[in-house]
Amino acid sequence: MSRILHITSQRVREIRELKGLSHEQLASSAGLSRQFIKKFEDEQNNISLKKLDDIATALNIETSDLLQKNNPSTKEELLIEQIVMLCKSKSERDLKVVIALLNALD
Repeated sequence: MSRILHITSQRVREIRELKGLSHEQLASSAGLSRQFIKKFEDEQNNISLKKLDDIATALNIETSDLLQKNNPSTKEELLIEQIVMLCKSKSERDLKVVIALLNALD
């Protein structure tokens, strides 16, 4: 198994789960089959750059986010990553609300 396949398949699974998406939901948004997503996450399918880009678009992230190994070592780091992923799809106005909420916690 190639290192890049391992990294990208695990990142897809990790981000899909962080966003609360099922295999079916991600597949539908990316224009792929549920079986393809499942087999890719299980490292049984290779993937083209086009399909990887389609998956990244469906996850509302940059394709490069799928190419970087990311192993949060603590629950706090995992929560921070989840917040970052959720914020990527928000408007400037929404982000200002999030900042205000976080500031209010101090």
